[in-house]
Amino acid sequence: MASAAAAESCPKCGPLPSGVALTAGTQLATSRSDFSAVEETLDELAWARGVWPAARDGKAERVAALLDGGVAVDAADGAGYRALHFAARGGHVALVELLLGRGADPTLTTRSGGCTALHRACLAAVPAAAQPRLVALLLDHGARPEQADSDGATCLHKAAAAGRLGAARAILGHRAAAAAPQLRALRDRRERTAADCCAAPGALRDSLSASAADEEALLQLEMRAQMCNHVSFLVGAAGGGGA
Repeated sequence: MASAAAAESCPKCGPLPSGVALTAGTQLATSRSDFSAVEETLDELAWARGVWPAARDGKAERVAALLDGGVAVDAADGAGYRALHFAARGGHVALVELLLGRGADPTLTTRSGGCTALHRACLAAVPAAAQPRLVALLLDHGARPEQADSDGATCLHKAAAAGRLGAARAILGHRAAAAAPQLRALRDRRERTAADCCAAPGALRDSLSASAADEEALLQLEMRAQMCNHVSFLVGAAGGGGA
């Protein structure tokens, strides 16, 4: 009895599922009904073996090894997301720094939504102290704070909608914001400014509504309030200790 034919292998994705063969030009030869399902499976395999999941998970060593092996730092997946988009969204500061150091372009946009790495960074759920660093890294390497996504939203709109005060202040305090003096006034496709996107009144909306001079005054007031709260806590603790 003849032995079963060995499974074929795709140069891009590796071994193919049982029963699937390659024709000239590496096109899949299978029944029309399951062609798209197999194609989707191979796309998923290609994505899983690419740089993107490692960037999403913050695996800097894996990403560095892939780049050293010839993967382009700005290689895009099927939706136009680059490693930098995933690293920024995950709040992986060290990995963002690595990618930017390897030449990643922070102005590149996704095909789906037209967002930049800076848009994604403003949505990252990271400790308050880490987000300004993440945003500043991208701005230091050429990210443009006035760049809008397909909804007309800038990074400030994203920071406002997500309630990220640290990100908003890092953007407004960066020298890149000086090149876009009307940043606070820019409107998205729904005619909203960044301040309009805030969920509730507070320091974030005040910062986005204020002028640059007013922003400095607000920062001073907030610092004084924090100092007063700290002193009150210490006084209360001392009083409690003496009881």
